[in-house]
Amino acid sequence: MQTTRLTPGALARRLPSHLVNGLSVGAGLASITTAIALGVGMPEALTASSGAAVVSIVDTVTPLRAKTRPMWMAAIATVIVALLVALCQGHSLMMGLAVLAITFSAILWTAWGKRGGPLTFTMILGLVFQMAAFQLGHFQGAGLWEHLGWVALGGVAMVGWSLLTARVLAARYQTLAVADSLHALARLLDTQADWLASLPQRHARGTAHEDALLPLVRQQATIADVLQQARDLLYENPDHPHARRWIPGFIGIVDVRDLVLACQLDLDHWPAGTPVPEPLLQWGQQMKALAAHLHRTAEATARDLLWPTLPAPRETRDATPPTEAQDALNNTTLLSLLRRHAQMRRGIQRLQEALAQPEAQGLTLDHAVLQSMRSPVDWPLANLRAVMTWRAPVLRHAARTTAAMACAYGLAHVLPWTAHPQWLLMTVAVVLRGNLEQTLARRDARNGPGHTTHADRHPAAPSGRTG
Repeated sequence: MQTTRLTPGALARRLPSHLVNGLSVGAGLASITTAIALGVGMPEALTASSGAAVVSIVDTVTPLRAKTRPMWMAAIATVIVALLVALCQGHSLMMGLAVLAITFSAILWTAWGKRGGPLTFTMILGLVFQMAAFQLGHFQGAGLWEHLGWVALGGVAMVGWSLLTARVLAARYQTLAVADSLHALARLLDTQADWLASLPQRHARGTAHEDALLPLVRQQATIADVLQQARDLLYENPDHPHARRWIPGFIGIVDVRDLVLACQLDLDHWPAGTPVPEPLLQWGQQMKALAAHLHRTAEATARDLLWPTLPAPRETRDATPPTEAQDALNNTTLLSLLRRHAQMRRGIQRLQEALAQPEAQGLTLDHAVLQSMRSPVDWPLANLRAVMTWRAPVLRHAARTTAAMACAYGLAHVLPWTAHPQWLLMTVAVVLRGNLEQTLARRDARNGPGHTTHADRHPAAPSGRTG
């Protein structure tokens, strides 16, 4: 593969999308804080930066159309939280009620799924920041409204920065989305090859095929998320030349992913207790080579390098199953797998040829079809109404979190660290998850690798309880 000098441009092309996004957010916070500090003063700049930092949580790698409404909702929610805290300052009971109301409302954002998560933490972090701010100074009259004004200004400035950078970085995010899709496809091929390589050992031990499927299922779920993010970025404006440059190659990635899934469906029909033929094991080894080639192609995509050449297929020995085993084997399944392997190679060759095209290509798919594949960008109230029942996990999680925050707030006023009750609230919000198993896993992750869990001390104890 072509090597590149470590120039600033080459180094920038090595950055993944989440790091590019993080750097843009950091630059926005620094710019907003510096501009206000130079123009007005550092206290006002710090107040504005608190609002900007909270709103920046919603600034993720998403297309501009999907980012606009959540960013404005985050800015409005930040101001509302600051206003509630301001009105309740100096009154412990009223502040406690405000904490409970904000917490319960924040968790309900998850009624819209994963995209509501950042808004949840926006409100919680805004609550913590504003409680800390009002402990440092008791604002009254004009000072209170001035404080709220700077918080609002910081939030609005962050909205403007995020929407501007989303437009500027859209092309780079699209390129990195295609590269991430190639990496995910390569990992799926690797996982499929590992599953095939373990077939003889499982056959010797008499272990069912299903027992080793969990890594493959996890990788299939991972690639589904990666491909959906790429669809959202590429299909937002299919007429744009940069999007048309990548869409044909991305469709080729999806086609190869479908072939891998079809291979697994064939393998699920493999007769139990049947010896694994040599051609199948050789096919798994060649999948490893294809996966390595896709990783190199992904690097070339992200860094604008020369495209690697698809390695030639190795000769397959004993391409047909032994005659004496044909009755026991599902010979049709083996032949189908070998045909799919050839189709997979052709598909990878086609997708690489499409990716290597330097100019925008014509699209054969209707734009309405492409738009139907994108994640929804609206926020229907029907989602909220659907979770307003005790059977809904979202409502139960909101109730549990609110109760936990009430306990933390009460303890903060009777324990020695009563001067900073907001940090107990922060800990509860960060650790508590939708069920007990996830909460314990999050707690153990925060405690570090040296922490001994209940399951470590009592291996026989069940660990799959849910809250």
